Amino acid sequence: MTWRGLAYYLLDTLGYSKQWLHVEREFALGRYRAIIEDPKAGELDYDSVAADATKPTKAAIRVNDLLETITDRYKPLVSFSQKLKFLIDIQIAIFDQFHVRLHSSLEAYLTMTSTLARTVHGVSREEQSELQGIKGLDRLCRVFGSAEYLERAMRDWSDDVFFLELWQELQDRANNRDSFSSKLGSLEELQRQTSTTVGNDDGGVQGALFDETAEAYRRLRVRSEGIIVETFVYNVREALRPYTRITSWASLSSSTAGGAVSAELDPLLRLLADYFGFLSRALGKVPMRRVTRQLCLAIQTSIWDSVLLRQTFSTAGATQLAADVRAVISAMDQYGDHSLAQRVMVRLIDGVRLLSLPIRGEVPVVQAGADDDAAAWDEADDDDDAKADEAPKQMGLFEAERLVFMDNESARHALERLGLENLSEADARSVLERRVELASSLY
Repeated sequence: MTWRGLAYYLLDTLGYSKQWLHVEREFALGRYRAIIEDPKAGELDYDSVAADATKPTKAAIRVNDLLETITDRYKPLVSFSQKLKFLIDIQIAIFDQFHVRLHSSLEAYLTMTSTLARTVHGVSREEQSELQGIKGLDRLCRVFGSAEYLERAMRDWSDDVFFLELWQELQDRANNRDSFSSKLGSLEELQRQTSTTVGNDDGGVQGALFDETAEAYRRLRVRSEGIIVETFVYNVREALRPYTRITSWASLSSSTAGGAVSAELDPLLRLLADYFGFLSRALGKVPMRRVTRQLCLAIQTSIWDSVLLRQTFSTAGATQLAADVRAVISAMDQYGDHSLAQRVMVRLIDGVRLLSLPIRGEVPVVQAGADDDAAAWDEADDDDDAKADEAPKQMGLFEAERLVFMDNESARHALERLGLENLSEADARSVLERRVELASSLY
């Protein structure tokens, strides 16, 4: 008989593995409870990860450290079934418990911010407003950051040699039912706890031990990110309400237009500064880019539908709208990708440029101190366009109107001459209809 070590003899031959596993499990769960009961466990940890990475909670980092320690405790075991039991009954079990905790936190946030919360749970309007502000974003980022951190940890573990070997042996045994021990449980149970690819012919290549658990964390990460976007977009639309109610675009004085941002835009600019200031620290570059993109699209849609296509504009009004849009883009481009807002909001930028075309003989007013980045609106992006002999000829408002309303081919030619390729022919006609100078000729 081959001697397989004292640990194997005590745990497997003499049958003490269940008692030992029970002690180890209770010890690990005790440490887990101590982690989550720490008053500071739910705080975002800004110091343990890189500055440009998404910040997990302190609890997520400590749970990950605990589970790595557990791995070291059962790595030396000889018995495959004992190692798998350790993995499933302790490590994956703790992952599942922490997932339940994060999921419950997200559900609690949704309940507290719902329209029924004030009636059913007695939540005041002030408390709801607070939850939808920075404090609410902080709660959502705790769930998102923890889910992303532990999901990535599991993906990394799946590439570790120890777990790769454990996975390969599980696959071999699952595919060879003669060597599939009853100690491992049923195949269906193993698939539910580890990966649905257990026992499949291509599972050894496509699957991993933490597939199911990592997928649960991925779904939580995606859902919490979606709620972050929804919360941000909702608050942005609320902040834009005063701006969308401005009705004086057609009567603004040309002497003051564009000199300062509209006062009604201040709530939005303050909100963007506060929210982006927080999110740029809490989120990594990639999720921050995704959130910013969705926010840009929401702002573009709101201004396009509720301002640009709803009001009528004089030359001065169009100039003021252009200045306001530049201010919004500048506020967003201060954080993360410094030109993302300008790239995403191209339809609105082109629409405002078309709306702002001067009447023949007018001299466009350039306000002193205009933002250099915003000035790029009126410049071509490519070096070739900067050449004098290739620069597009400046087109006046009435010439643009004549071409745009003639037919689609003429409209497309006019838009290309103006460098407004992001507008459709229908967009261009809808925009030009908002100029008061053209109202008499179009209707």
